[in-house]
Amino acid sequence: IDIYIKLIKGNPDLSIYLLEFYAEDLRKTEERMIHIIHNEVIVRIGIILCMLIDAYGYESDKSKKLAFMLSRSDIANFAGTAYESVIRNIAKLEEMGLVKVVGKSLIISKERELRKFINRKDQEI
Repeated sequence: IDIYIKLIKGNPDLSIYLLEFYAEDLRKTEERMIHIIHNEVIVRIGIILCMLIDAYGYESDKSKKLAFMLSRSDIANFAGTAYESVIRNIAKLEEMGLVKVVGKSLIISKERELRKFINRKDQEI
């Protein structure tokens, strides 16, 4: 930490760059959270699943099983809804043929359609 503080104090350009970087990151995070909050629960869950795909990908291209899966409780907390609502809406996504539930994991059956679904619903708001 001492080296970091000395580096910042000794280099004003780096200080300004870091401030701008953190401000932009904070702005993007705030926009993303507002964006998520103003959607239906099923869309929020779809957004979270797409974020997991983007961040962690799949175990393999053939299986389309998410490499990392949040617990249903964590999804509920992140989406700002109840655990039961997450289960119901994942079941709806499964009925739509977009995902497949395998135990506690999810297989994304149709990623492109899932992204279209969340984007279409988002434009209705």
